[in-house]
Amino acid sequence: MSTYEDGCRNMAIAGLPPVCGPLEFGGIVGCLHNPNSDPQVHNRKLQAMLNELQSSLPGSSLVYADIFTPLKELASNPIPHGIYMPINGNCCGEGVLTMGLTCNTLVLTCSNPWNYFLWDSIHPTEVVYRYMSDYLISNVLPQFNLLA
Repeated sequence: MSTYEDGCRNMAIAGLPPVCGPLEFGGIVGCLHNPNSDPQVHNRKLQAMLNELQSSLPGSSLVYADIFTPLKELASNPIPHGIYMPINGNCCGEGVLTMGLTCNTLVLTCSNPWNYFLWDSIHPTEVVYRYMSDYLISNVLPQFNLLA
């Protein structure tokens, strides 16, 4: 808890996101198996741990930042947010920072990345990061009660 010892009292701790990516996606039927049970169990345990930990850190405000739910909701209903490409598709940037077998020098980079959920097999596009930023600003920051 060196962060606390250094004077930090307000901390947002993010849970894990959903883990069904393009390599696990089974098309219309969704994920080929249920990979999201592990992140959900982890997130529940993290929330319980944060509640216990906060009571041992006087003056602290430990806020759980749920990223699982908004990402799952965005993946389930992408069109209102401008994402028109299938969730199992990706934009395929190329270079040393891309991940996965689906993006390589033989695959053309898309011309409209703002319509995709994923840039490569794992990294979200700017539209997803914008959605998550808006969600966290609206739902997590107010829990800190910084104006009091």
